[in-house]
Amino acid sequence: MELAIFKQIPGTETQIEAVVFDAKQKILSGDYNPIDLEVQLKAMEEVIKRLRGDRDIKEYVIDEANKYPEKSFHHGSVTITKANRTTYDFSQDEEWRRLKTIENEKGDDRKLREKKLKGSFVDSETGELVEAIEPSSSTIYLMIKFDK
Repeated sequence: MELAIFKQIPGTETQIEAVVFDAKQKILSGDYNPIDLEVQLKAMEEVIKRLRGDRDIKEYVIDEANKYPEKSFHHGSVTITKANRTTYDFSQDEEWRRLKTIENEKGDDRKLREKKLKGSFVDSETGELVEAIEPSSSTIYLMIKFDK
């Protein structure tokens, strides 16, 4: 049985909270297969991710927003604020590249140490036994891959 989460798309924070609360109640009622639900949610997540990441759609939405001269404007029950994110390519600077190389090497050293700390080992410099670090947490999760 498919879970119908939306009677209509929520337009306010209160409506979003109500949809989440209602959906959670339905999900935990036992009337729905939780694996089917997880697959449906993942599909919705993928659709949204792809639509929001599409360049043509982004450009179309920005063009529409630019029809409003204000930096922030109301649309329905939301406030939309236009913003600009600036990025820099520092790799053209020789000193930056040198520092980045050191950073990457140190990161690799840290990752190697973390890998070693997952099990006990003898420190080659001190001869001392280094005890394994116990996991601080463990999370079980599902990976979902859609067929073509």
